Amino acid sequence: MIRVLIVEDDPMVAKINRNYIESVDGFIIVSIATNYIEAINILKNNNIDLVLLDVYLPKGDGISILKEIRKKQLKCDVIMVTASAEIQKIDSALRLGVFDY
Repeated sequence: MIRVLIVEDDPMVAKINRNYIESVDGFIIVSIATNYIEAINILKNNNIDLVLLDVYLPKGDGISILKEIRKKQLKCDVIMVTASAEIQKIDSALRLGVFDY
């Protein structure tokens, strides 16, 4: 089973992501975090294989979460799922090793 964390502050987008992940065999939603602090706590206390990560969040941003994942050498893939089209954010995410954007 691939354990998934969704990090998304928009309830509608989080629900869409949840519904999609739940429809794919072999994937399970561990949790949905709506801000930076929740995401970091979930990552610390759970074995997560995949993070669907938004860029813009309350109390921090997705790039900061990605930096923490790399700093702590957590073994999980990250897919950025965001409406952000800022080249600097995209470049930062790619340099930090996101699996897809």
